[in-house]
Amino acid sequence: MLSEFGEPYGIEVDIMTTIIENLRILIKHKAIKYWLNSTNYIVNNECEVMYGRKARWRSETRRYTHDYTRSFVFEHVFWFVPRPAFMPRYKYYLQAFTEQIWSFWAISSMCICFLWYIVDRVLYSRTGFHELIIKFVSEFKLLTEQSYEYERESITQTVISILMMFLTFTWNQFYKTRFQYFLTGLNYQDSIDSVDDIVKHRMKLGVFLQALHILDDFPAGYVKKYGQICTGFQDCINRTAFHRDMATMRPMIIVKYERHQHLDENKRWLVKHILPHIFSMNSCAIFKAGHPLFFIIDRHLAYMIEGGLTEFLKSKYDSIPAEDMSSLETQKLNFDHIYAPVCLLSFGLAISFIVFLFEIWMKYLKSWYYNFISFSGKEQT
Repeated sequence: MLSEFGEPYGIEVDIMTTIIENLRILIKHKAIKYWLNSTNYIVNNECEVMYGRKARWRSETRRYTHDYTRSFVFEHVFWFVPRPAFMPRYKYYLQAFTEQIWSFWAISSMCICFLWYIVDRVLYSRTGFHELIIKFVSEFKLLTEQSYEYERESITQTVISILMMFLTFTWNQFYKTRFQYFLTGLNYQDSIDSVDDIVKHRMKLGVFLQALHILDDFPAGYVKKYGQICTGFQDCINRTAFHRDMATMRPMIIVKYERHQHLDENKRWLVKHILPHIFSMNSCAIFKAGHPLFFIIDRHLAYMIEGGLTEFLKSKYDSIPAEDMSSLETQKLNFDHIYAPVCLLSFGLAISFIVFLFEIWMKYLKSWYYNFISFSGKEQT
């Protein structure tokens, strides 16, 4: 394959060129248009050399025969999905607990407050919505670790108060520990780690046409509905990296080479692969069977492969390390970490100011009303 500047690129081209030049064969690269990206050519003056041929599937127990010279690139094919996105910092306050924990905490707190209210109503005939609000305020003071004096008018109230203190203390410790973890690390969301996660996110599938029959890990009808045959796999992997709505079937060796095209501003890889691999494939050959040089080159390739040529050439494509997105990365605290409570505080102050103005207006209205009544009474007298 040739770049837009006319230069050959791709690990298969590098391996192919190295092997052919080692055999003292002069080559001349030429851009060739091909169908479905299934065949590329390196053209020289004497013969046509082919690589990137349609893959021959390989199982763990059987290896298919080849009608070309020895395959010198063997690679696993994985599902490549978008790496987890950064979690907005305002979500730290909510993500410290899961939805189930938040629900349990809210329900249990409300039940205790209502129980406390019922006890007061039965034992001391304290009724009214105001009394219920007082119970919630008392619990809020405990949650925010403010001073609190529990009622000791009865044993039942004492037990309920102690229960509330224990419950809120436990939740506080859990929350602060988890929240501190969020503040000291870079956190991610929407992690896709399995085929089930792909289905859960309703992601499209960029697949090989020849591999449709082996996609049996998906629910019935999913591949037919969301599958998309990638005639240009670069478009599919770009969609995975930048649009984040597609899982692309791709050989690891190719994606490693293209890795520099899918890095963010912090040099983190925008895609990741899902384990285990889908299948293994053989690709890259030189001459077809029947060519005069077939047996000579096939034997020579065997010696070169045993000598580690393929591993040597592949190693240079690992120069950009893949970031481990699950590792904890420390960070300095800044205003972004606290803008959520600051916004909440500002909103509360605004509401308080509005209520304050309303109370002043009510006070003025009551004063005017009493003065009006007093003045009317004096006139009648």
